[in-house]
Parts: sequence; C-alpha cells; structure tokens
Amino acid sequence: MKRDPDSARIVYVAQKYYQDLQTPPQDLYFKGEWDCRLFSRTISVAGTRKMTRYGELVTGEIAGVMAASGIIPVAGLMEGIDREIHRAVLERGGRSIAVKAGGIDWKGRGEEAALAVEIIEAGGLVLSPYGGDEAPSPGRFHSRNKIITGLSQFLLVIEAATDSHALKLAEKARRSGRTILAVPGPITSSRSKGTALLIKEKALILTDPLDLRDCFGLPRLSGTGLSAGVEPDSPGREILDLISAEPLSADQLTRKLGIPVFETGALLTRLCLSGRLVCRNGKYFKGQIYAD
Repeated sequence: MKRDPDSARIVYVAQKYYQDLQTPPQDLYFKGEWDCRLFSRTISVAGTRKMTRYGELVTGEIAGVMAASGIIPVAGLMEGIDREIHRAVLERGGRSIAVKAGGIDWKGRGEEAALAVEIIEAGGLVLSPYGGDEAPSPGRFHSRNKIITGLSQFLLVIEAATDSHALKLAEKARRSGRTILAVPGPITSSRSKGTALLIKEKALILTDPLDLRDCFGLPRLSGTGLSAGVEPDSPGREILDLISAEPLSADQLTRKLGIPVFETGALLTRLCLSGRLVCRNGKYFKGQIYAD
C-alpha cells in the first residue's frame, strides 16, 4: 500500500513503545504507517552536523549492518550524521524512524523534506511531539531528544566534537539508563574528540559495525563490512586483510602478494574507487580511518 507522506495522525503512545522512560510523551504525531514491529529492534543514533568523509564512510558501513539485520535507526532529520544514517539505511533497503523538532507538518528545507518522504515510502515513520507546521526552535529539541532516546535502550554516537549537541544527548540518555556506544575516530580530527571523551567515560567502543548485532542477541553476519563485495581468497581480499594490520605501499603489497605490479595497481585503483582504501603519502589505508 502506498503511504501518503502528507497524512499526519496522532497516536496515544502507551508506555510499551518507550524503553522505561519515567515520563514518556503522552501524544505523538506521526506520518507513515504505524507498525509496532518497527520498535522491536531500534537503536538511537546521534552525531555531528559537520560530518567528515570518515563519518560518512563509517555511517555507510553501520547502515549496511542495520539494513541486513532489521535494526531500525532512530535519529533527527538535521544535516550531518542524523540525515546520513537515514539516507544510507534506505539506500541499502532498510527502514528508519526520523524525529522532528518542528511540527509534524513542517516541511523543512529541500533535502530534509525529500528524505522524510523517502523514509515514509520505505515503510518507516516520521514522528514529532508537535502538530502543525511550526519550524524547529531551541526549546523544542528537549522533547525531540526524549523521543529519540526513549525509543531504544541504546544510543550510538558516530562522530562528535567536544561541544557537540550529540554529547548532551548522550548525557541525557545515560541518566535514563541507556547503553551508550561510541565510534572511535582519528585523533587528529576535532570531530572525533567527543566520541573519544565518551569512550573515556565508559561508553562501549564500536570497532566493528557487526557488534550492533550483539546488542540484540543476533548471530554474526559476514560480507557487510569493508570487504563486502570482494571475493574470498582473492588478491583484493588479501590486500584488505594486509592493510587492516598496517598501512602499506604498492611496492610492499606487491612483494607480500607475489603478483605483478600492474595487477597490484589495478586492484588498488578499484579498492580506492569503491571507498575501501585511501592513499596518503604513498601508503594505503583503510578508507574509513581518515577525516577530511
């Protein structure tokens, strides 16, 4: 059934839809088709609005695991990590839940409005504690954040500076008894210092997107991470395995692989074009370890 993205409805939200919040919102406006099963395997997601290339790549890998596992991200619709997790999950055939700080009929700017429609048409939901078409305002983010953190026992922070709004969200989530997960990042990036701080404060470290499945007691999957789409026992897979241990030059890889240099060059080109590798100062690194 095609969902009408312009149809807004209100639902009385029973306590069961929120994960042990003491004061859950009573009413919730939504667009999309309300499906209780959406809430059975959710994870709240937050991060910087000034996303780096590193954040984009990591979010894509995380989204791949989510889509393959039926894990539903709950996030805002603001630019940056919020918007990217929705977009990336939809691209991979998954569903998501977006929460607005404005009224449920607030269209937002072009990209935000288009993404909201895509979320609904993919079988997800757009939520807001407010009716009408009022624009987001600072005083409304508290209610929005309560919904984001309330719909999951887990909050994943992908990329954040020390003054990021995502850290404030994490603190509220922690006070509500949520489990905080944080993605480590390059120590040279200011937008990874916030997640480093969360890790120092005992957040769980997400070093492999497949760890998300552990949160829900799901068995491990293969082929959804950096090596996805690379044939087992192929030189391309071997390159990725070698690079995972340490950065290497093309000459070093050629010697380790024992293949002609032109073959190594062709493989490295394909892996770089796919985003799996990057080249810095003559050495190759995993594609998601460098920020812009």
